[in-house]
Amino acid sequence: MDSKKLLSPKELAEYMGISIGTVYSYTYQKLIPYIKIGRLARFEPVAVEAWIKERRIEPFRMN
Repeated sequence: MDSKKLLSPKELAEYMGISIGTVYSYTYQKLIPYIKIGRLARFEPVAVEAWIKERRIEPFRMN
């Protein structure tokens, strides 16, 4: 994926494997980083990847 290209909500949904409704919901709730261009929301792949990594849950390990 070209990290300089901004993704549309549809492209982001396909990339993440989620519904476009979920993308719009995350955007409306300001849960996911996005750029507003006029009335359009666009997503930077690098920012979205960082956002995903922040939410990673590591498995619990007992010693």
